Amino acid sequence: MSLSATFLRRISSKKTAREQGCESLSFTDSEPTLPFEHAFETARLGRNAHLLSVMFTRGYMTVEAVTAIAPYLDAFSVEVPSSRDAFYRDVLKGSLEPVFDCIRSMRDLGIWVEVSTTVRTGLNDSEEDLEGIARFISRLDRNIPWHVARGYPDDRVPDARMTPLETLWRAYSIGKKQRLRYIYIRNVLAEVGETLCPRCGRSVIFRRDFFVEKMNLAGSRCNECGQEIAGIFDSRARR
Repeated sequence: MSLSATFLRRISSKKTAREQGCESLSFTDSEPTLPFEHAFETARLGRNAHLLSVMFTRGYMTVEAVTAIAPYLDAFSVEVPSSRDAFYRDVLKGSLEPVFDCIRSMRDLGIWVEVSTTVRTGLNDSEEDLEGIARFISRLDRNIPWHVARGYPDDRVPDARMTPLETLWRAYSIGKKQRLRYIYIRNVLAEVGETLCPRCGRSVIFRRDFFVEKMNLAGSRCNECGQEIAGIFDSRARR
């Protein structure tokens, strides 16, 4: 169970988070690196209260900011929509390399890192985009999970079409060709919500929507073949 940083503002103390049965704090929705001081202080208080902290972000953080908050973070999920600097420059009005640098820094500092890509038709669904992202992850660490998410029309992209399922499976195949061990199709019910053992291929974690229904693990190892499964399985891991 996780408690969002937005809700944390409304509660009176870190003790309240524990009373609510939370094991972790989640920084998400609005970009959490913009109010960096708030995120930093909240994560620090969470660490003192033996709560894990997870940050969902676009990854625009300087090395100094990464180094400062790293001791209080346990997991770091970054939305990477493209592997082309032109996309970042023209669509997001930014640049790609600082994001890749941030991901490398978090990983080097021992933070559990995951990458998400919301795929939108005609915008970032090209072979160049998808293969470039998968290749970057593979070269950094093949244990980093890649979440390939279906895009929907929304206020930011009102003319967008719902991403075809075959496009997401194409991205999945591209990730497999780059030898990524953990790939998930997101925002689609009943599609690849399970974690497969990279050695024997058995399902070790079966999910439905956002809930874990079955685990086939002994600690962090596959019950079938004993393969170590990458991830954080003990909430006390970095306390």
